[in-house]
Amino acid sequence: MTDSSEKYFIGETFVNIKTQNELFEQIKLSLQRKEKKIFFYLNSYSFYLVHHNEEFKTAFNSADFILIDGMSIVYFLKRYKYNNIEKVTFNHTFFKYLLSYFQGKKTRIYLLGSKDQNVIKAQENLIEKGLNICGVQHGYFNMKDSKKIIEEINKLAPDILLVGMGMPKSEKWLIENKYKFGDYNIITVGNLIDIFAGKAPIAPTILFNSPFEWIYRLIREPCKLTPRYIRSNLFILDLLFRK
Repeated sequence: MTDSSEKYFIGETFVNIKTQNELFEQIKLSLQRKEKKIFFYLNSYSFYLVHHNEEFKTAFNSADFILIDGMSIVYFLKRYKYNNIEKVTFNHTFFKYLLSYFQGKKTRIYLLGSKDQNVIKAQENLIEKGLNICGVQHGYFNMKDSKKIIEEINKLAPDILLVGMGMPKSEKWLIENKYKFGDYNIITVGNLIDIFAGKAPIAPTILFNSPFEWIYRLIREPCKLTPRYIRSNLFILDLLFRK
């Protein structure tokens, strides 16, 4: 596999990770080469933000790799005859492919995001699983402290930085500070740190490639997700009916 993938353009953004296996291979490749590569995920909400927030669009499209984490985006791409693209959720890819790989390679992982008690618990749980968690930082820090935090991360020399500070905060902050980070993978991971901590459940595998995973998450977090799903899904439906 090469270090570049074909881009599939959708609206005002793109995807270039088509399968779970391709995500796994791209992460392995960049780790072997000790390269800085940034991975974002495209779901209905980020798709909505790309089309309604210029700052977010610029940041989002600056990623090296974008994968699809939403069946609505898969269906949208099928309208363009892109039938070889799958939904690729990093949460599922982590437990299916990356967990054992990181254990074997002693990959140095830094966790950035969630609440202080959650990220500390996530660190404890992952260390128990044999992972090398070299450092953690909660995601509610003062933005004035960004330089100091990035310097601390760089000193610890992780192989991978997993970021779960929420969208669009994660994407904007990462691209704004892109050139301050060292040469390691940087991956936005949604609520994965809370899942590591045992504070949030991962959706059942049976729902992974179905249109119903969002319903599962909505039931779990109705106050947070209802306004988001209404805006983003209505926007996508409008675009689909216009085609």
